[in-house]
Amino acid sequence: MIESRLRHLLKENDLHAELSADFGAQNPAGRGHLREAIARHLRTLLGPLTTEEEAQIRDLSRPLTRVRGRGISISHTRGLGGFLSAPRACGFDVEMVSRVNEKAVARVSKPAELRSAPSPAHLWTAKEAAYKAFGSFDDVSLLSRIETVNWSPLDKDSRSGIFQAKNLSDSSSPSGLGCVIESEIYLIAAFLFLP
Repeated sequence: MIESRLRHLLKENDLHAELSADFGAQNPAGRGHLREAIARHLRTLLGPLTTEEEAQIRDLSRPLTRVRGRGISISHTRGLGGFLSAPRACGFDVEMVSRVNEKAVARVSKPAELRSAPSPAHLWTAKEAAYKAFGSFDDVSLLSRIETVNWSPLDKDSRSGIFQAKNLSDSSSPSGLGCVIESEIYLIAAFLFLP
């Protein structure tokens, strides 16, 4: 269900998403199970993986962002984890709404972003997904240079929505389209650069 919804919202049929409680942060083996699910998905999509690709996927000490040109993004929180696979750089974030620190969100956001997003938790989840797509895991300050704009609810009664994001510190950086889907406990965000 999440995959078809993301495909529709991000206007990209060539993406794959998986969510599972087994991948959640509470499960000591969850990260390994998540990486194995990614390997299975990529084998189905791309055919046999090289020894180097298999090792790259299983290396839990390093972020996994790309395999054979395919964008990969991983996220996990207590009770739920998952990944997104797309034909270009992508970002994926899963957050428990109750765990988002509003003061931290305010520190990395502009007032206009806070006003336009459905909630600070939505904004944080969107920024995290965009941050992962921009791919600079060594530069945490990038979160404050990513601006989300043009928030649009999915329907009049929904707090789920679509947004755009760009890196303010790099005018040549691509912009992209993202969405945040709200469930009872979690927010799930996906972000994809525009083709």
